[in-house]
Amino acid sequence: LATSAARTLVAAEHRDKGQLSSAVVLAYLRAAGGLWASLGVVLLFGTKTGCDYAANWWLSVWSAHNGEAEAAARGSGGSWLDGDHGTAWWLSGYLLAQLAGVCATLASQLSLAMGGLRASRHLAARLASSLLSAPTSFFHANPTGRLINVATKDQRDVDQVLVTNLAITLMISMSLLATLCVVVASIWWTIILIVPLVAFFLRTRNIFQKSLIEIKRWGAVTRSPVYVLFAQSLDGLFTIRAYGASGHVLGRMGALVDANVRWDLAEQA
Repeated sequence: LATSAARTLVAAEHRDKGQLSSAVVLAYLRAAGGLWASLGVVLLFGTKTGCDYAANWWLSVWSAHNGEAEAAARGSGGSWLDGDHGTAWWLSGYLLAQLAGVCATLASQLSLAMGGLRASRHLAARLASSLLSAPTSFFHANPTGRLINVATKDQRDVDQVLVTNLAITLMISMSLLATLCVVVASIWWTIILIVPLVAFFLRTRNIFQKSLIEIKRWGAVTRSPVYVLFAQSLDGLFTIRAYGASGHVLGRMGALVDANVRWDLAEQA
C-alpha cells in the first residue's frame, strides 16, 4: 500500500484529446470582451478589406475612364462616374478610400490588441486565483516545474502568439472571402468549381488541425518534465554533487529535452 501511494502521489499531467472544444473558444471570447465585441472586430477587419478592394476598383475605373475606347463606349449617358472629371476628383476618391482603409486597419488592430490584452489579464488573474486558493495536496500532486510551464509558456502563447495568429487569420480570411465574391460576381458559374474546392479545403483543414493540436499538446506535456527536473536539481544540488550523480542528472535532462525538441520540430515542420 505504501508503494502504491508513493506511485500515485504525483498525478500524471492531464492532456486533452480531440478537437478544441467550443466551450474553450467561448470562454476566451467572453474574456476578451464578449461575443458582440468579437463580432465588431471581425466587421472591422472586413471593412479594412473592403476599403482595399474599393481603392483598387477606383483605380481600375479611373484607368478605364481615361481610355479612348471606354470614352467612346460611354456616349452621352452613363452613371455618375461618366463625366468630365479632372485628376483632382479621381485623386480625392482614391485618397478617401485609402484613408478609410488606414482608419479601419488602425481600429481593427487596436480593438484586437485591446481584446487580447483584456483576455490575457482575465485568464492570468484566474490562474493566479486558482493557484492561491488551491489546497496543499494540489502542490504535492503537481510538481513546481509543471506549474511553471503553465504560467510561462502557455500564458505567453495566450498573451502574444494567439493575438498575432488571430490577426493573420482574419486578414487572410477576409481577403479570400472578398476575392471569392469578386470572382463569383464576375463569372457566376465559377461557384460550381468553388463549392467542391471549399469542401475539400475544409476536410483537409480538419485533418491538419487534428494533427497540429495533438502535436502542440504533446509538446506541452513533454516540456513540463524538463522544468520539473530542473527545479528538483536545484533543490537537491548538494545531494547530487555529494553522490556524484551529475552525469546521471545530465543524461536524464538531455533525454527529456530531446523528447520535447522532437515535438517542437514537428510543429515547426
